[in-house]
Amino acid sequence: MKKLLAVGILALFLTGCGDLTLDASTQETLQTSMAKIQQSLPDAKRTEFTSAMSTIVEQQISAAFVMGSNRPSNLELEDRFRKLIHGKTADEVIKEAAAMKAEEAKAKANMDSIQ
Repeated sequence: MKKLLAVGILALFLTGCGDLTLDASTQETLQTSMAKIQQSLPDAKRTEFTSAMSTIVEQQISAAFVMGSNRPSNLELEDRFRKLIHGKTADEVIKEAAAMKAEEAKAKANMDSIQ
């Protein structure tokens, strides 16, 4: 019984030690979780995280403008953004932004090769 209790306590402890994640369920929880993540990061990583968040927002807005008249509303854009980042850690946000930049560079290279 003591072993089971020890394992349970260890599991709870390890769960609490995980990386902080973004809670994008509401605007308020998103802002709170972003602030907690930013406070937990060293300066260089904080800058990288903030830049990655900006990249994701910019990509979402750019994609909407490409859609022309079928462009989603601001509420739809916000919903897409929140779904994209919800539950992600700082490292996952940074990787997501890097993947978006790589995809954008690839698309630009393809367009340049066509012209």
